[in-house]
Amino acid sequence: MKNLYNSNPAFREYVNKVCQKHGCDVETAFTLSWVKAAAEYYVDAEKRKKNITVGEPAGMGECK
Repeated sequence: MKNLYNSNPAFREYVNKVCQKHGCDVETAFTLSWVKAAAEYYVDAEKRKKNITVGEPAGMGECK
């Protein structure tokens, strides 16, 4: 989860807000069930983003 925290700005912001609201450090936040669930969500979101493929651009017709 620490790798996700270091590589995903949105997850890092979420964890930091949890820490601020509940007065805990990052390591403690990682043990909370809702932070674990959020981590799964962010990992899945990254996977979905990587699975989106863009087709080849359509060729343009010749001007005559």
